[in-house]
Parts: sequence; structure tokens; C-alpha cells
Amino acid sequence: MLHARRVIPTAVVVLCGACAGNPQPGDPGYAYNLSGTYDATYVVNAEPYSGTIDLNTAPGGGVTGTFLLGDPDLIEGSVSGSIVGNEFSYSGPYKFFGGCDGTVSGSGVITEGGTSVSGEVQVDDECSGPMSGTYSFGRKYPVGPAERARLPVSLPKPAAAVPGLASQAVPGLEGRAWGRT
Repeated sequence: MLHARRVIPTAVVVLCGACAGNPQPGDPGYAYNLSGTYDATYVVNAEPYSGTIDLNTAPGGGVTGTFLLGDPDLIEGSVSGSIVGNEFSYSGPYKFFGGCDGTVSGSGVITEGGTSVSGEVQVDDECSGPMSGTYSFGRKYPVGPAERARLPVSLPKPAAAVPGLASQAVPGLEGRAWGRT
């Protein structure tokens, strides 16, 4: 009986030690972390919207980020979400600088290395209502702190780039929102 008591604790320690070596979402070396600046494309009601999104994966798999779409319309927003395995889900508010705000939520599959993610998106726009579409993000820049420090400049936030823009409609864009022309 004494011999059996020594074997069980040793086996538990060996098994737990093996688990500790596998990186989890947010840990350095995890194959599906999303970190860095990505080219972002949304297609909603058959209309493409493009820009960039900055994402960061925290320990535990929580993801936060901000996006700025500038083609064809100026849309700024933030997202929070999570990574489970190689799947990413997120949601967050956005501001359309032509007058309509809303929320965006999506889910998709991350490629190994975290270089891209794509999937389905739902948009709930205060002017156009609920809409669905697709999204894809492709990493634009290297991601380590040393590489990030060498990046030339990040895009300014629209309100900082054009004083008063956040509180005013943009001439020519009145009534235009996700999926509306």
C-alpha cells in the first residue's frame, strides 16, 4: 500500500508538468494569438469596407482592439472578444462619421501563426438595422515590442486628425451607413 501512495503523486506531478509546457491563448508562442496591425475588410450587403484594425491578445485569450475603416466611408470602433482554440469571436461599438452608429460582432477561424482571421459578421446599425456579411483581417506589420517600436507612425484617430469631426456630419455623406448608398 505504501508503494502505491508514492506512485500516484509522482504521476500527477509528471502529468501537470507536461501541461505547463503548452502555451495557452495570450501566452508567448501560442499559435493563434492575434497581435499587431491588420488590414481589415468587411463586406456588408455586398459592399466592401476597408481599413485597419489593431489587435492585442492578453493572457487567458481575451482580445481587445480598435479599427478605422476609411474606404468608402469613415468608420471607427473598438472590439473585445476571445480566442478559444483557433476560433475568434468579438463584438463592439462603432461610430460612422456620416451620422449612424451601431455595433459589430463576428466570429471566425484564425490561421496558424495568427497572420489572418476571417469569418461571419453581424452589424446592427441605428439607421439600417441588422445586416450580415463577412470579414477578413490580414496581419500588416510584425508584432514583437522591438518591431512595433520601429513602426513609422500609426494612423491618428479621426477626431484627433480633424478637429470637430466627431461631432459633425461629413458633407456629402448624410444618410449613408453600412450597406446604404
